Amino acid sequence: DAAGNGYTDGGCCPQGCEAQPDGAACATCDATAQSAGAQCSCHGGTCQIVNQVHVSPSGCPTLLPAVLAEHCFSTIQDAVDFFPDNADIGDVTIWVHAGTYRNSNWRDDANRSAFMFNRAVVSIKNKQHMAIRAANSNARPLVQFDGSGGFVITDSHHLLIEGLEIEGPARRITGAEASENRARMTGKNSVGEVQPCSKMGCQSCTSEECASGCEWQNDMCLPESYSYFQGNGITVWHGSTHLTFRNNVVHHCPGSGIRVNKGDEVTIDSNVVYDNTWWTFSAPSAIVLAESLGTGSNTISHNLVFGNRNFIPFFSPDLSSIAHSGTGVPNYAEAEQDYIIDGSGVYLTRNYDYRGTFYLTNNVAYDNGINGLVVHKTNHAVVQSNWLFSNGRVTKDIEGRQDAGGLVINNSENVTLSRNTVAIHEAGDISFQCFGTCGFTDGAGNVACPLGAGVNSKFTAVTLSDTSCFQTRSLDFLSSAPVDPQYTWLYYPCSGKLDGDACDPCKPGDMSCAEPAQPMACKGVHCVDPCADVLCVAKDSCHAAGSCTNGVCDDPPKEDGSPCDDGDILTSSDQCSAGVCKGVPPCVHCSDERNSYMAANDLECGSWTWGMSNRCASDLTWATGSLSGGKTCQLSCYLAGNGYGGDSCCTAQLQAPELEPSTSTHALAQAHVRWAKRSQNFLGVALIQDGATVQRLPEVWKSSGEL
Repeated sequence: DAAGNGYTDGGCCPQGCEAQPDGAACATCDATAQSAGAQCSCHGGTCQIVNQVHVSPSGCPTLLPAVLAEHCFSTIQDAVDFFPDNADIGDVTIWVHAGTYRNSNWRDDANRSAFMFNRAVVSIKNKQHMAIRAANSNARPLVQFDGSGGFVITDSHHLLIEGLEIEGPARRITGAEASENRARMTGKNSVGEVQPCSKMGCQSCTSEECASGCEWQNDMCLPESYSYFQGNGITVWHGSTHLTFRNNVVHHCPGSGIRVNKGDEVTIDSNVVYDNTWWTFSAPSAIVLAESLGTGSNTISHNLVFGNRNFIPFFSPDLSSIAHSGTGVPNYAEAEQDYIIDGSGVYLTRNYDYRGTFYLTNNVAYDNGINGLVVHKTNHAVVQSNWLFSNGRVTKDIEGRQDAGGLVINNSENVTLSRNTVAIHEAGDISFQCFGTCGFTDGAGNVACPLGAGVNSKFTAVTLSDTSCFQTRSLDFLSSAPVDPQYTWLYYPCSGKLDGDACDPCKPGDMSCAEPAQPMACKGVHCVDPCADVLCVAKDSCHAAGSCTNGVCDDPPKEDGSPCDDGDILTSSDQCSAGVCKGVPPCVHCSDERNSYMAANDLECGSWTWGMSNRCASDLTWATGSLSGGKTCQLSCYLAGNGYGGDSCCTAQLQAPELEPSTSTHALAQAHVRWAKRSQNFLGVALIQDGATVQRLPEVWKSSGEL
């Protein structure tokens, strides 16, 4: 009957949910939903639509014994497919339990080259009001892919993906493999010559020859696209709205981490997106909103974005097929492109047809290939409170990136900027940059670091600072991005050379490259000016600062006779000689009067040969009764050769400086020393004040009673 009771053995017995446990299947719950394919189960004694299912790679009977096997799956794809397409059956939730979820034919061994066309782990199409959530916030499920992506979404609405880790195969791909894949797609070799018919030259094949690695399309033999090098973490291609991607960790995807094309009411919030975009040739960025359609709002906020860099130049066989594309840069997207100018952290691009507003707020982006944040061909965007630092990791000398590295507005209108902090890491980069038409409101609080950071002149309200640079990198997630360029067809002037070896930065045959003004040297794979980071300074007062050659300063000596200071207060008239500062030593003030010991013992120079030769000539204290520097042997002794070796005899009378009687003893001592330094008659005995040596002063001042 209508209550779900049936007749058995001639009597009426209860067959409805009032006699069944929760989760038991039942017959009727919602005719409309059931007609769309929804399933029913008992809950609280009533028959209801099934709106929650569980996923566990190890199976649910042991994990969740209370959940019916019909409502528990081993793959996320099976759980998604459980719910009917395009059916409004209310909000449904897929609870994903801890474990690893992979696409079919996922491989990490040597045979993976046979599986270049794998599909996504989860494909979502024509679904509504669906949430895919981690069942345990402390045990993040891992979605691993080596195909077209982790999640690929089309024509779906009101979707949520939350709390998952999504990992691509980028760590297992090499620069040589990715370079060969690009060459295979172009059908040309490194010098632009068309390859003969083969998997590396499909375009040269006839329909009969088009075989392995190629496919016949539109009356042409074309190379097959390997999803292995192209996959994104989360991809929305078209026709989807009200999408939320929150609190996910997305890393090592060959393409973008999170990308939404032709979406509206999109929220990308509180995700960690790192080490993506390395190996595809499609010029991706880490988080991308492209070709948006609609009138609502799209938000990218509170994301941590780092280590995302393009190592492979952009290539597109038909750039005109991409809406609002093109840069006017020579060879852009062609086989001959040998530079990299794409690949940023947060990227809005080609959104001219969108009538809503974009909000880019509170994101942190660092160590990305080109810029931290870009508004490209997009109108109506609010860019607020973002921290961008140390971007611009693509090299200028080899990969040829532009002078940017921070926040860029490129051919966009109605952009509002406020409270953004941008720190560059390489000289010559522009922290706030404008390309083409830039219509924006430069609000308060935008800061560029350091003080020497470049700022495009159109950003008149940006403040330069050294104190607000944000330089804290995540310790929870660490980048493994290569440091050096990886594209094998670029010119590496230091290939096979050692650091310090001579090199030429100009690619052979490149007539546009200006030859360097001085010899260059290898540093890693780069050919650099060895003097770029060398500051030549004078090593002492008898050498000039000089100049740098091959990383070494020449330290030229000053001309002989140049004044200098040998650092010895006992010498005077210091001058340079062959790069050495030499001063004239003090002369000896010779007196015919005997010192106190000689007088007390009635000794004369001539009669005390041993004393004068051994004491006067070697013992300073004996000679003067004071500290070193005072040499006062009798003149007759000195002239007899019993003085100090190498000394000269003073001939001029010493003149002490005339100072005011009120001059302090310390100031008097300093004045005397300065004067004595200029004098040829310096004796330099010590001034003792309160038992401590204050300065050395000429003996004549002491003996004359001036002090």
